[in-house]
Amino acid sequence: MEQTQQVAHLDAVNQKLRDEFLQKEAVVGELQKKIEQLTAVEKEQLTEIGTLKANLSRTQEQLENVERQLKNVRDDAERLRDEAAKTKSQAERLDEQLKESCVEQERLKNRLIELEDEYENKQEEDGKIRDQYALALKNSNDHLEEAQKQLAELDMIRIEKDRLAAELVMAKEECAKATSKAEEV
Repeated sequence: MEQTQQVAHLDAVNQKLRDEFLQKEAVVGELQKKIEQLTAVEKEQLTEIGTLKANLSRTQEQLENVERQLKNVRDDAERLRDEAAKTKSQAERLDEQLKESCVEQERLKNRLIELEDEYENKQEEDGKIRDQYALALKNSNDHLEEAQKQLAELDMIRIEKDRLAAELVMAKEECAKATSKAEEV
């Protein structure tokens, strides 16, 4: 009996161990399923991590490109600010020159008006002088004609005087002859 009891006890222990084994086997099966699930999740996560690393690498490259572009834009902006400052300076200088040119143009315009007035006055004076010259020329021509008439008259008088002088000489000669004849007589 003791042996039977031991066998029964061993059977009971064996059954208990078998039940525990089956329970543990079930737990191990569940754990293996969980491990497989976790392995699958881990693979997905590793794949996702690889994708994220690739994305991170691309993003870092893009960020570096953006930083280079930003630096270029800043450099361009600085260059444009410098050019804008130079352009503003040139614009101010040109504006000042334009103001000076406007002042000079106004001065020249006023001088031109003065010169036009002087020209008109000179034209009037020249007109007066031409009129006076024309009048003087007319008067001179009139005097010349009068003088030529007087010269012609003087020439006539001289001719008449010469004729009279010749007649006087002849008359004197005749008178002297007549006187000498009369004395002789």
